[in-house]
Amino acid sequence: MAGILLAMPASAQPDWDLSGMAAPLPERIDFEPAPDFVQPVTAPTPEDAEFEAYSGVQYLLVDDQQDMRGEEPVLYYRMVMEALNVSGVEVMANFDIGFDPAWETIAFNHVRVIRDGEVLDRQDAIQIDIVRQESDADRLMFNGRATALIRINDLRVGDVLDYAYTRRGKNPAYGEEYFRVYGLAWTVPVERRNLRSVWSRPCALSRTKSAIWP
Repeated sequence: MAGILLAMPASAQPDWDLSGMAAPLPERIDFEPAPDFVQPVTAPTPEDAEFEAYSGVQYLLVDDQQDMRGEEPVLYYRMVMEALNVSGVEVMANFDIGFDPAWETIAFNHVRVIRDGEVLDRQDAIQIDIVRQESDADRLMFNGRATALIRINDLRVGDVLDYAYTRRGKNPAYGEEYFRVYGLAWTVPVERRNLRSVWSRPCALSRTKSAIWP
């Protein structure tokens, strides 16, 4: 449902049941191996970082890889970052992933912490709550999207967090067409930005620029 906007006094809000207007939320998000098309990317080490940290976080790698050869797009996303202080720990320990449960699924591939040179599997230390957050609900506009709220326990100053997840699905509203926008100029310094897209047919590529970055 794209949206409905009705003009009415604020004191006369209707008591409508809107629970059936969106796809049900998944009960959980599982772990699975990374897709076969993914190529490993080496993240810079904290010692080799050249850019300044932001809000106590040193962003080492942002990795986007996309496979468009099947019936539906498969999108792999990986992030590697280091916590330099307590504020950085809080930023790294809490993040969210938005998706549409009507046509899209998400699965984590790994959650690792590098601490004192040792790689720790933290799959059991992750807490995931799936909620529906409608930003325009007060205007009776609903898009059905969901948000996975992620909490990673027992992170410490100096830890490097390395996580990856895969999303699958194609919005049926686009029919046979598909497009994807990738931001290359982040608002925070990133040591390495990797972008890879695999297609079985020719595709159009366009490049845009903002008023800040060329």
